[in-house]
Amino acid sequence: MRSRAPLTLMEQTIMVLVFAFTAAMCLRAFAWSSDASKYNQARANALICAQNAAELTKYYHGEFEQICEELGGTMQDHRIVVYFDEGWRVIDVRDAKRSVYTLEIAPQKSDSSLMGVANIIVLQGEKMLIEFNVGWQILTGGDYNE
Repeated sequence: MRSRAPLTLMEQTIMVLVFAFTAAMCLRAFAWSSDASKYNQARANALICAQNAAELTKYYHGEFEQICEELGGTMQDHRIVVYFDEGWRVIDVRDAKRSVYTLEIAPQKSDSSLMGVANIIVLQGEKMLIEFNVGWQILTGGDYNE
């Protein structure tokens, strides 16, 4: 009569391998979900920042100097650039090398003489998080909000 010990040992070895493989897959899924969560949080913050910039652009009717001053950015090549650290706090242009996020507002050519258009982009390094255009009415000879 033969002993069943070698068969039992082999079954346990296979079960340990299956468990190790499953645990590795779970850890990989957990790491992926953590990265996805960080990216989605960055996009949500970028959207809030870009919406704020769009509202200021409409409020000031495309007066880039006022928008730049309000946002705490700098003018570079006829566009506004604002640098942010990892906590979405505005940092000075002199510290731009340590910036994590960048907001850019660039004027665009409009099809109408009564409409201004700008492109708003939020970047994380070289990776684009948000991009959209904003339009505003150009005031000619009077404030239409009265």
